[in-house]
Amino acid sequence: MKTTQAKVWWTALPLRDKMLVRVAAVLAIVLFLWLVALSPAIRTIRAFESTQRAQEAKLQQMLNLQSQAQSMQNLPQVSQAAAVTALEVSIEQTFGNRAEIIFNGNNATVNVRGISAEDLSQWLNSIRTNARTVSVQARLTRTNIGWNGSFQMVLPAQ
Repeated sequence: MKTTQAKVWWTALPLRDKMLVRVAAVLAIVLFLWLVALSPAIRTIRAFESTQRAQEAKLQQMLNLQSQAQSMQNLPQVSQAAAVTALEVSIEQTFGNRAEIIFNGNNATVNVRGISAEDLSQWLNSIRTNARTVSVQARLTRTNIGWNGSFQMVLPAQ
């Protein structure tokens, strides 16, 4: 439509129809503003609260891990003989006959059979604090009776 045709059409419309066209135009503008500006902003604000809580929880967990690492750095060094003893004792107490250990110089290999996730977690924490050693490689497979596999450990230098 040309401008003059639009003006003629507009002036020819009854007052009631003009009012309906204006209301429809206002509703279209409001809908456009809602879809483009307000709705995404409100979604972002709502998502921010849950995201912030999750990030705070992660930060707290990282600060706890940092605190643990710093406290472990302040512990006195353990000799290799003491680490071997602590490793053997922790395996016997946690796994019993479901694990065996093989020593080779500064390395140790621990083979496990049918171990629960809780026992593994407890044992890994125990050797980290008591034997001052960590697993440098783990190969685990889950079976219907628990976890089977091996851990490669590096012991403290003599």
